[in-house]
Amino acid sequence: TPPSTAPQAGPPAPLQESQRRTHGAPEAPTALSPRPARAMDGGVPVKLLHEAQGHPVTLELKNGELYRGVLVESDSAMNCQMRNVVFTARDGRRTRMENVFLRGTQVRLALLPDILQSAPMFKKLAEAAKARRSGGAA
Repeated sequence: TPPSTAPQAGPPAPLQESQRRTHGAPEAPTALSPRPARAMDGGVPVKLLHEAQGHPVTLELKNGELYRGVLVESDSAMNCQMRNVVFTARDGRRTRMENVFLRGTQVRLALLPDILQSAPMFKKLAEAAKARRSGGAA
């Protein structure tokens, strides 16, 4: 019988640097290129959620559950930590919880207090919009 021309199974060859990075995946930070801080980036909803820290808020999740309590902290992915929470299940049952962490991808709706209508963020947005309008007309 003739010898087989199939490739021999053995340890894979080491990947070149250009082959290691997968398409669409973020490049890992190195000592020379640290990852930038992302504390307040994001759109208006994320910034408004940051302004709501320390105030009572209600968050509705995609599955219909409601969480009402004081917003302790939120991040740019809309992950939220709350305290003194009243949880309302879809069937109406209520439960009190001391601390809750909610994943931002599951948040459908955030009800914020009216006092945030005078948040400094809105003044900055209005000034930026006014500057764009006056800059565009010139």
